[in-house]
Amino acid sequence: MVGKIVGWAQKQDCGTGTAKSVLFSLADRADSDGVCFPSVRQIADDTHWSERTVRYALRNLEQRNLLRI
Repeated sequence: MVGKIVGWAQKQDCGTGTAKSVLFSLADRADSDGVCFPSVRQIADDTHWSERTVRYALRNLEQRNLLRI
């Protein structure tokens, strides 16, 4: 089921590569319902982006209705 979420993430237009990598990090951590609660630090560690960049990407993804914070 998680593979389905990663597949969904792959098809999304995230606007930037940064946002796409953050979405992949979230999809990789999501349960079968698409729910996950990683910290910004965990996402930053996964993606090698700064915490500030991750926060910006999360806002971008939320504005595109690709996630709900």
